[in-house]
Amino acid sequence: MTKLKIKSVKCLGKQKTYNLTMKSNQHNYALYDNKANKKFIISANSHAECYAVNAYICAYLKAHYPEEYMISLLNVENFRKKHDKIETFEKDLKRSNMKLSNKNINKCGVEYRLIKKRDINAGITHSEISPTIMVKGVGYNAAVEIEKNQPYTSLRELAEKTDSQAVDQDSIGSLFDAGFFDEYRKKYKQKNKQTITRDMFVQKFSDMRKDLKKVSNSGKKSEDLFGRYR
Repeated sequence: MTKLKIKSVKCLGKQKTYNLTMKSNQHNYALYDNKANKKFIISANSHAECYAVNAYICAYLKAHYPEEYMISLLNVENFRKKHDKIETFEKDLKRSNMKLSNKNINKCGVEYRLIKKRDINAGITHSEISPTIMVKGVGYNAAVEIEKNQPYTSLRELAEKTDSQAVDQDSIGSLFDAGFFDEYRKKYKQKNKQTITRDMFVQKFSDMRKDLKKVSNSGKKSEDLFGRYR
């Protein structure tokens, strides 16, 4: 991250200001001086000073606490469901000597978290941030339910330990799309000589849920998240 410094500050002293009330809520207004034939642009934003203070605070935090600052941005926008901004912020991590860790259904939680901080002396060249499982298509309740019941040794256990009302088929499909089951996909392809699709994966999970409702102690083998059997 490039650190910028303020080169100079110039005091303009005290100047006259006007408190104007406008009838509409548009952002900018133009005032005309008919005698001087001049036009002046003014802003209806009465809290511009607050913006300046917030901008200074944000700049300070970004410069001195870059990891915490970026994580806060990611979490705020993720809870707002602004996934386009999330994508932009995740790309910005590379320019700030940060990176996302691998997506893991057993290690990731509801929020982005700092799991490793950059330390050149210790040989750590990049700070590492754990991704969120509350990706697009996965609601807050589903994410909380998944994190609460971690870890999972198998796909069947994921189906068994989580509430079907919170973690439904759409949630599982969204996690699949986001890459949280990529390791499972690789192992499945190696074993079955074919690629498992999103629909196939969701159906497999759904079938496990149905089976669990029928059998409390089936004794059947269950395929784990890495394509092995136990």
